[in-house]
Amino acid sequence: MVRQVNTPTENRIIAGGGAYDQRHYEDHPELGTGLISYEHAISPRSFELEREALFRRSWINVGHELGLPKVGSYFTRELEVLNTSIILVRGKDRKIRAFHNVCPHRGNKLVWEGHPAQETSGRAMAFFCKYHGLGYALDGKMEVLRDPDNWFGSQGCDLHLVEVPVELWNGFIFANFRPGGPSESLRAYMGEHIWSALDDIPVELYTDHVRGLGEIDSNWKTLHDAFSEAWHGSVLHSQAMVTMRNITFRAPPSRFDGPHRTAISCGTVPEGAYTFNIERISRASVTGSQIRPTREIEAPKAAFGPDQQDWVAVTFTVFPSFQLQVYAPGWINTYNYWPLAHNRMRFEINQYFQRARDFSELFARTTGIALVLDNVRQDLGLLEATQRGLESRVYDTYPLIDEEHNIRHFHKMVDDRITAYRNELGEG
Repeated sequence: MVRQVNTPTENRIIAGGGAYDQRHYEDHPELGTGLISYEHAISPRSFELEREALFRRSWINVGHELGLPKVGSYFTRELEVLNTSIILVRGKDRKIRAFHNVCPHRGNKLVWEGHPAQETSGRAMAFFCKYHGLGYALDGKMEVLRDPDNWFGSQGCDLHLVEVPVELWNGFIFANFRPGGPSESLRAYMGEHIWSALDDIPVELYTDHVRGLGEIDSNWKTLHDAFSEAWHGSVLHSQAMVTMRNITFRAPPSRFDGPHRTAISCGTVPEGAYTFNIERISRASVTGSQIRPTREIEAPKAAFGPDQQDWVAVTFTVFPSFQLQVYAPGWINTYNYWPLAHNRMRFEINQYFQRARDFSELFARTTGIALVLDNVRQDLGLLEATQRGLESRVYDTYPLIDEEHNIRHFHKMVDDRITAYRNELGEG
């Protein structure tokens, strides 16, 4: 027996307010309406294909220039999905460069502290190998060659770090690991719509930054899926967000630009819509501080058009694993999904704010951060159960409702790129 639950019309909203009756499959018939397979979420072979087809052949976000404020500032990034570690550094010419974190003498990892698997940061005018003391300048060239008479010919002097191509988008650093170099610029890869999406936002004012990391036993795409629809919110997050109870979400269509997309959350956060006393005291909610910053963000015209007034957030997804959210009235979230295995991932969340003017604003921001992370933990905790269910292989395929059109688009983009890569290998 199937029990149907009908939600009153007045509770149907556009991810925050309003009504929307257009069916997404009518806007994007190329995505189809059939069942989809989650085999790629439980298959080690699919994970190996994704490493090459998606991550090695795409522009990947690896950080933000806020982490490199001065000449010699550096940080490392562990990229297990590509079996590498990189150093990002601001050179004497103030240019940002990235290098594989490997000494070219005997292959020792060059920059690390405590444990070689841990990321680190600092400031240095040269990088010295812990093994034999060879030193490399900020542009990757050999700078300190020990025992120079003991080398054959110019082999020692010719040593240099292997540079990784990087480009910047509004302060966000993207790297490309494609063999032979990038096939296109970051701007061409993103497309003009997303490349210009933040033109109306004063990103230079967002100098306060908070970073969070966590690992879970889940395929990276299942978390990507969870953050690609709001339909689950009225169930999974109903205790943390009382305003979401008894609500059926109806989001307006997303814009798809090749593998990338722009998703809109319209409406407004109701005044006084707090779940806990701490929210009321601090003037914060799960959508962040409700205290307006020094310079309030207007609705990004690239997502909403020039006349949009009521909005909660807009999410820009840069394929395959980076999402940026702009929240009203003025803060920015980014998410990175880092695969570690077919059934394990690292999740990274970064939040950017304008500098707080007083304690009240700082208190509201801190509370908002805690509430956001609490809701993220709810998503993360559930996904380990999802992974276990998928790995039971009780079902071969799964249905997606019309509201989950972003998930359908994402999986099609993944499948298309894996198919193209296999054709390159002659496996098609």
